[in-house]
Order: sequence, then C-alpha cells, then structure tokens
Amino acid sequence: HIYASKGFLYYLLSDFKSSLWWYNKAIELFHEANDRSISYARLLGNISSLCSRVGMYKDADEKIDEALELCKSFYSNDINSIPEYYTLLNNKATNYLKMGNYDKGIEVYNTIISNATSYNNQRVKALAMCNMAEIYILKNDFQKGRMLLEEALSLDADEYVKEMIDFNNIFCLLLERDPNVVDKLKSFNLNNIDKVVQIFSNFSESEREVFWNQISSNIVLLNNWALSIFDTNDLSQSAYNIALFSKNMLINSGRLLENAVKQDNGKIKDEYLVMQQLKEKLSNKGLSIDSINSHIRMISQLEKQIISGIPNFEDKLKQQFKSYNDVRSSLLDNDVAIEFIYLPDITSFDKVSLSYGALILKKNDDSPKFVRLCSEEELKGILCIDDSTKKIDPNAIYSLEDRTLYQMLWANIEPMISEGLNVFYSPVGLINRINLSAISDGMKQLGDRYNLFEVSTTAVVNESDLNTIGKGANVAIYGDVDYNEDIEKMNEVAQAYKSYSPGLLATRSINRGTWEMLPGTKSEIDSISSIVSFNGLSAQVYNRENANEESFKSLSGKPIDIIHIATHGFYFPDRNTNQSFFFNNLGSYTNRDYSMLYSGLLFYT
Repeated sequence: HIYASKGFLYYLLSDFKSSLWWYNKAIELFHEANDRSISYARLLGNISSLCSRVGMYKDADEKIDEALELCKSFYSNDINSIPEYYTLLNNKATNYLKMGNYDKGIEVYNTIISNATSYNNQRVKALAMCNMAEIYILKNDFQKGRMLLEEALSLDADEYVKEMIDFNNIFCLLLERDPNVVDKLKSFNLNNIDKVVQIFSNFSESEREVFWNQISSNIVLLNNWALSIFDTNDLSQSAYNIALFSKNMLINSGRLLENAVKQDNGKIKDEYLVMQQLKEKLSNKGLSIDSINSHIRMISQLEKQIISGIPNFEDKLKQQFKSYNDVRSSLLDNDVAIEFIYLPDITSFDKVSLSYGALILKKNDDSPKFVRLCSEEELKGILCIDDSTKKIDPNAIYSLEDRTLYQMLWANIEPMISEGLNVFYSPVGLINRINLSAISDGMKQLGDRYNLFEVSTTAVVNESDLNTIGKGANVAIYGDVDYNEDIEKMNEVAQAYKSYSPGLLATRSINRGTWEMLPGTKSEIDSISSIVSFNGLSAQVYNRENANEESFKSLSGKPIDIIHIATHGFYFPDRNTNQSFFFNNLGSYTNRDYSMLYSGLLFYT
C-alpha cells in the first residue's frame, strides 16, 4: 500500500517514470502475497490511468480489463453499486478516446449511463454524459454534445460534476463561435472565483498551489480564448480582471497570513514561528526523505491551524481582489499598464497551441485595449527552445539592427502608447525570458524610448511608488565568486552566517573544482557598488568566499530593497511530463513551475 501511494504521488507530480517504478514494486508485493483484493483492483486502475497518460494504451486496456474482472468476482450481482466499477469503466472509455476510437468510447459510456439509470445514480450518469459529450464535440457534432450537457446539468450532481459540465458547455460554444458564450462565461467566472476563495481559506500553501495550477488554467484560457474570438470591451475587461486575479491569488493569501502574524502576539505568532523554523530546516540537504516528508506534513498542518484562527480570512481575501478599474485609477497621465496574456488557438479538446497577446490600459481608457502578438512557436525559435543544436546569441537578437523581437512583441503595442511614458508591464510564459528594454526597433532600444518597469502583476502599481528607490535603501551585491576554495575555508567563512551543523556544509557540492571564475563579474559589482553609493544608497558587497549560500539565506527577513547577483546559473534536464491533453498545466500563472526544481544559481561552494 505504501508503494502504491508513492506511485500515485509521483503520478500527481507528473514524474511518470518514478510513478511506474513504484507501482510495479507494489504489483510485485501483491503477487508475492497472492493478494487479489479490491485494493489490488484499485492499483490496476491507477496503473491504467498512468499507461493511458503516457500513450501505453494497450497496457492500459489490459490493466482495466483485469481490474474489472476482479471487481465482478468480488461483487457479482452487486457490481453496479460500487464506485470502483464506474471509475474503471470511465478509464476504459477515456483510453478509447485517447486512441481515437470514439465509437468504442461512446459504447462504454452508454453502458455506464444505462447502469447508473437503473440504480438511480444521478452523479455517475451526469459525469458519463458530460464525458460522452466531449467525444461528440471532438467529432464536431456540437448539437449532440450540447444536448447531452443540458440533460446532464438537469441531474442531481455535485458541484465538481456541474463545473465540468459548465466547462464543456463553454468550450463547445467557443468552438461554435456562439456569442451566447459571453453570459455563460461571466457566470462561470463568478462561480469559480467564489469556490477558489472558499477552498483557499482551508488549504495550506502547497495544497493551494496544486489546486490553483489547474483551476487558474481553465479560467484564464477560457476568458482569453473568448477575447481572441469576439474582442469586445466586456471580454477585455473580464480577461484583464482574471489575469489580475490569477496572478495575485497565491500572493494575496500569503500576504494575509503574514499580516495576521504581525498583528498577533499570541498563538498565531507562536505557531507561525514554529512553521518558519521547520521551513528553514527543509533547506538542510542532510535531511532524509522521511524527515523531509514529515516536516512538510507538519508545516501544512500548522499553516491550516493558523489560517483557521484568523478571523474572517475568506472575507479579507475577497477584499484583496483588484480589477482593471483599480489599476486604471492608480495610473498617472503619463503611465500605461500592460498585462501580457496567453492566447489559446483551439480546434478541439486535444488540439491546443499557444500565442501571446497584450491588454493595454491607460488612465482615460474605458476598457483595456487588446492586441495580438506572436505565437509561442515563433518565440521558441528565437530562444532556441526544442533545438539543442542551436544556442541563443544575445548579441544578435538584441542588436540595434535586429527588429525581429520588436515585430513579434512590440510593433502592435506601439501605436497605442507614446514615447516617454512609464510602462508597467507583467510578462507571462516565454516573455519572461525576454529583456524588453534591450529590444530594438532598428534605431533605438525600447529602454531608451520608454521608462519600463517589470512587475509581477499590474495590480501592484497602486501599492507603492515603483518609479524610485529612496535614499538610504539597502542593496546586496553578489559577484566575483571563488567557486573552488578549499572546504576548510568554506566551513570557516560560512560559520558567520549559518545555523546548521558544520559537518553538512562540506558535503553540499558534488562538482567542486569544475566551475571557472567569472572575471567580468568583479568589474560588474564594483561599478554597481559605485553607482549605488553615489546615489545615496547603502551597498553591501558579498564577493569571493563571502558570496556563499549561507550569507544569502541570512538576508531573509532583513530590509533589503535590491539584490544583484552575478554568478553561474545551472540546470538539470527536466523530466518529460507528457502534457498532451487539454489545458494540462497549460498557461498557468501558478508559482509551481517544476523547472525551478532543476535549476539554480551557484554561490561559493
């Protein structure tokens, strides 16, 4: 059972190779014990889902059939009363769908509907109708699909199933280019926002991220897809609001927690301090896997306890929401706000590609103005993504003569803004990898034409003065790192900053002696330090052996306004997540970007 649970956990993390390994270990133990119980049938069902997800359709079908036979042997005449039976049949139909065998999938769903009708199981019947409607939509039989969805909606099903029905209905209307979708989308947005707030009021941070990863994709991309089709003022307002909501939700829930702790001198603050201490211990690379899992469980439980003790947390979270009107009222006459957005190009449930667009807002605009930009594939080509034989040449793509990025990302924006404006922009996706200030129009770089300010979301424009850093601000500068000092010296210097046992520090790097110093970073940090000091700011330089991981961690909680880091970056190849089905983590604004698990910055090691 533990091995099966680990397999399911890795499945949720999209680490399918590890998931299959643990599932197979569980299978071995079941076979050794000659155990063919309902637990074994559930395990086969989970493996079938994994196999189907990675394209092993024949294996998936075999596992489902074996599990179905086991269920029939356990329950014989009572088979239609157990949830596992319907789950397995649904897996079988889904597997047929992914193979393109729509008729077989419809046949299985009709079986589910017939059995559920006989046993008056309206939830199962509604879910099967919703899923079967998806097949008809894939076959471009929109009328049949919508008929099934309308009937499913009339049944007594839970909120989860109703949300799926609403989603599929909106999806179908968008494929048909039916303008009635606008009103349905408004209702869908309101219902989902309310539900998100309620759930966030009971989740820990990690649980919020897992949940938000999928739900934000659905809300964001449905709204942006509708905008790309109809381009009305109502839809541009809605898309802007949803972009703000999506980007701010995780941030705001975290801020509320921190503010509550600051105002408390009792139980909440005590629990929060314990939680922070546990989080700090997680960065200790000497912890075993079991200890890490234990710490994570304790952190999650503590955070839930803290949130439950904060009065009116749900209402306070709602009050944090910002709209395009809030952003507009915060802008000055010479300001403009730009939210870059994803634009899905969808022809069916399983045929999705991404482009980029922008929503542009000025103080006197009634609504944000929408413009289309480039496709994601075009941007991938410029950034040499998916082509290991090529490397990005910054001197080429940011040269004064090269207008490629300008044409892709700025030419359609330029007619709506004047030179010299303060531009507050929030990037998404691959646009995060582009230095907008360095893009050239063929004569000038954008940084010479506008005052560009990158923000996490334009909702923060009215929270503080982003144009200036005040006198006396604190700046931490890292660079001129000596990566290969001896271990004894590393331990000695790190003692001034760290809170962990010295024995662990020497074991942290597996690549000592392989990193070359970057001589250019010395002149870089010296120049920056001089500029900072000249402008009345306080600069603290961390170089050579002081540019270590422990000194960086020691900045936590200190009033640092700017951190500049000049060092090596590194990454490990990420795992193939096989994200092939509709909206599977596509275009999400969540913090849970798994590429960050495989990359980092190098300090004194």
